[in-house]
Amino acid sequence: MSESLRDLGLRIKARDIALAETTRITPAAFALRHAGRYEPGLLQLIAGHLDYLRDIEKKIPSWYENRQTLPYTGINLEQSSSELTARYKAGYVGGQNGLDLTGGLGVDSYFLAQKFDYFTHNEPDAGLSEVAACNFKALGTDNVTFTRFTAEQYAWPEKRYDWVYLDPSRRNRANGKLVLPEDCLPDLPALRAQILEHTDAVMVKYSPMLDIRLAVSRLETVNEIWVLAEKNEVKELVFILRKTARPRPEIRCVNLATPQPEFVFTLEEEKEAIAPYGMPLQYLYEPNAAVMKAGAFTCSAVRFGLQKIAPNSHLYTHTTALDHYPGRVMRIRGVTPFDKKRLNNMVSGKQANIICRNFPLKPEEVKKKLGWKDGGDTYLYLTEDMNGKKLAIVTEKISP
Repeated sequence: MSESLRDLGLRIKARDIALAETTRITPAAFALRHAGRYEPGLLQLIAGHLDYLRDIEKKIPSWYENRQTLPYTGINLEQSSSELTARYKAGYVGGQNGLDLTGGLGVDSYFLAQKFDYFTHNEPDAGLSEVAACNFKALGTDNVTFTRFTAEQYAWPEKRYDWVYLDPSRRNRANGKLVLPEDCLPDLPALRAQILEHTDAVMVKYSPMLDIRLAVSRLETVNEIWVLAEKNEVKELVFILRKTARPRPEIRCVNLATPQPEFVFTLEEEKEAIAPYGMPLQYLYEPNAAVMKAGAFTCSAVRFGLQKIAPNSHLYTHTTALDHYPGRVMRIRGVTPFDKKRLNNMVSGKQANIICRNFPLKPEEVKKKLGWKDGGDTYLYLTEDMNGKKLAIVTEKISP
């Protein structure tokens, strides 16, 4: 149901009341404190705004500092881009005209619009479009036009767009199964040719659950793939499409909010790479989540001259601590078979951060078996060597 202007006015009133009280109070506590002061509908809106403020404080800090933006009923902010990923994407685009074909609440649109003379936020839900327009006005963005078409029925103007952006939603979330581009709304493989009649460049964001290789085959004219992580958690996959495919599209692995460098490779490079195997040496290397999601298991080892400890553990070793590695670098303090007595002699305080790679026990099971607690400066990697022998590698972190 579309949001009426009256409802929008109530949301603004709810926002102002929430801000006048405090952003630290919980919605439940606020509701108890003011149960007789506000009508239930308005009280619910205020509680919703308090939730929204908590969500955007770290995720979209510039919106939080502004304090004038509004949430929208039914929109899960968790699925929206963060400010970090939105700014990264905006750093790649620019020109006279840009379009967000699936505008939503407008987080991506807001940052993308700053790189264009004119920008269009397209969102078929009239209420959501109204909220986005209200937010953009509050944020001081005045170069954006708001349209309300479905992506399939978008009224393409005669002008050309320098970039078109999409963030398709998944139709089927059942069982947490992986989805293909054609399983999402809009179906970009079906619309790709039409969209590329009006632009030379399409940027599309997908869930990190998507299989990269299958997506490349479905999207056909992929030129680049970005795996965007924040603090070692993969947040989204981004594909750049143009009129013709790039024979060897680059995959860019990015771990935002860390000093780790980007790692760029191709699927062909990974397929052709051969890395030597070796026992743990002085230093242990663990690729970050973006590199792991992208599948750069062997070529990343070759690029940095590392040895693989085992075929499927995705842990690597070297005699020195290398700079500019896209992941953790750990100093090895000891290596032993998995044995409680030996580990207790090697690790004081019975405390460690436990990481299991290709190991029959989970970290919680290991802690219970050893009688240890989690945390501290020691990192215990449980894995196997190239011969399948189970290993415990005691380390300390020297880079994030």
